[in-house]
Amino acid sequence: MTIPTGSGGGRRIEVQPRASRRHYAATFSTIKVEYVHRRHFRTRTEARLEIATWITDFYNRRRRHSVCDWRSPIDYKRSETRALEAQAA
Repeated sequence: MTIPTGSGGGRRIEVQPRASRRHYAATFSTIKVEYVHRRHFRTRTEARLEIATWITDFYNRRRRHSVCDWRSPIDYKRSETRALEAQAA
């Protein structure tokens, strides 16, 4: 959905549905609680690099997610692959 900015220039901004905003808020809250608030960063660049590394190395790969039946995405993918291979055999 888009809404006018009110600046008179005809510009419009994209507005995310409430469900999407809640999802983003929950994700960033988790990142803050589990990583950011437990660290001290000397610079913004250091913070960006370390947070991005943590997200790609831990949060997306090893952290247990409810959508994966409380397994890590890697373990979930492995079990789903095994199940599909068993069905095909």
